[in-house]
Amino acid sequence: MSDSEQKPEYAFLATLIGGIFILVDGAIGFMVAVRSGYWYIWIWDFPYSAFLLGALGIVLGVLILMSAIMGYKKIQRTSIMGVMIIALSIASFILTMGGFVIGFGFGLVGGILFIVWEPAEMKNCLRCGKEIKLDNWYCQHCGYTYVQPYYQYQYPQYQYQYEQAQPQAQVQPAATGQKFCMNCRTGLAEGAAFCSQCGQQT
Repeated sequence: MSDSEQKPEYAFLATLIGGIFILVDGAIGFMVAVRSGYWYIWIWDFPYSAFLLGALGIVLGVLILMSAIMGYKKIQRTSIMGVMIIALSIASFILTMGGFVIGFGFGLVGGILFIVWEPAEMKNCLRCGKEIKLDNWYCQHCGYTYVQPYYQYQYPQYQYQYEQAQPQAQVQPAATGQKFCMNCRTGLAEGAAFCSQCGQQT
């Protein structure tokens, strides 16, 4: 299972790029201020504006990078981190040109991707018991097939026979010793004669 299916990989990469641009932009502005002693930018014509805006760019860049890491590691907080990333990116654009505008753009895209991202739904393979995507046609671990034969679409009356025969023909205990109900795929307790969820005899 790839990270992009169980982790917001693309959102993280986009936000990471945006945060780096914003951080570098702030650092450059701060260094220019140190060398010149004064920096005029847009309407920010007041003493030490260069130092303040440069430092602010650095802080915003760091916060965006931290939000990206939190959203990647804590997938239950991706929406919250996405909103924070968008807000920080907009603030960086208004105050410090948003990392040459490039950082603002990547931050905005990354924040949106964090908000809309959802992990892939999973199920346990009937043969090996390992996790696979809910809509997988084959198990990538053991090769068990979930593709229904062609005749089933031509003759729907065989649907019930196929569903009953297919698992019993191919199901084997999981490599770890864990067994699963052939009807509802619920993990079975050791020595259980019937499934605790659906009552299917094991």
